[in-house]
Amino acid sequence: APSFFAMKLLISCCLILTTANSKIFTGLSAVLTHKDIDALITSNKLDLPANTKYRVYAVYASSATPTDEAYLKSVIVYSAKDQFTVAGLANSSSGYFLDDDNVLTSPIYVDQPTAKRSVAFTIYIVKADTNVAPIISAQLVNGSVDCSLSNITSDFCTILSAESNMQIKVSSFDPKVKAISVMVTGSESPSPEVMYITDYNLGSSFVLPDPIATLRVDRTHAGPAQILFELERNVSWSGSFSSGHSTVFVSNGWLNESDSYNVDYANDKMRSRVYDFGKETGISFGIAIDGADEGEVTLMCGKADGKSTEYDCASLKSKGGYDKCKSVSLYVASGQSNEPRFRIKIDSGTFRASISVIIMFFILYVF
Repeated sequence: APSFFAMKLLISCCLILTTANSKIFTGLSAVLTHKDIDALITSNKLDLPANTKYRVYAVYASSATPTDEAYLKSVIVYSAKDQFTVAGLANSSSGYFLDDDNVLTSPIYVDQPTAKRSVAFTIYIVKADTNVAPIISAQLVNGSVDCSLSNITSDFCTILSAESNMQIKVSSFDPKVKAISVMVTGSESPSPEVMYITDYNLGSSFVLPDPIATLRVDRTHAGPAQILFELERNVSWSGSFSSGHSTVFVSNGWLNESDSYNVDYANDKMRSRVYDFGKETGISFGIAIDGADEGEVTLMCGKADGKSTEYDCASLKSKGGYDKCKSVSLYVASGQSNEPRFRIKIDSGTFRASISVIIMFFILYVF
């Protein structure tokens, strides 16, 4: 079988080809990490429809050195007539919003120097005739984000990242906003949400170890709506957890139950995650799990007296339960890859007149 980039062409469609070195999807966009490009063997041509215009974006890790940045000036995304460098694409003329006027006509190629450097970067390529969403650079912002400042009227706001993780906190809503859904794809490729934030759980925060995330507005009525949130990069996986707030845990590079982005940061960066409620709180939980061995993913309910109750997720499978916990801890035994795969959603405190923590795991090994 031919070898291509291990890239993701993202849309909720069927997988059309899988080889040892690639996953090729039909779709409107591509998200490529530097590891995808490092996997190049026989072709640097992206598997995109011919004679089609695409907008091109890129970011690189905020920890990059001047030597890294010089190298990124030699990583080129190009077509027959035009070319851009990763370093150039990562610059912005509009604060933390990436420019929307970098367009190439397919076929599109990516080249990098033979002498590679260990610097993380992400390239996002999206069909030019799709609706434009503001593209936020996690490299250029580490604080408050107001998507309305982009001067683009959209129901979406997309974040592109090459960091180990990014924490998003939604603290306020525009009056026109009913809720915000969070996806780990671009706005052109609707996917199952990893978070859903309403006025019941405003102030919620969550950490995503993914190269891309999109916030989607559910409006109460027509008209432009603002998306306001806090964005921090490379944060701790543990901390306090306020009553009434929600969060989500996903495995590194999580895309869905059976696939992950090709990221540097394996699950060993987040083996143990602990959230403390400050006092014992009623917890209800449900677990869905597939393909994990006993002991690989463990939920620990910490008590006020220092004792704890352990729940092995592989053993419980689809069973649920109820407990009173002062803290909830997640332990992932596997540490050298993005497997096992999981998604965990947590709701706590008074949420629609109930106290609950709902935990959903989606775990699958690729054999």
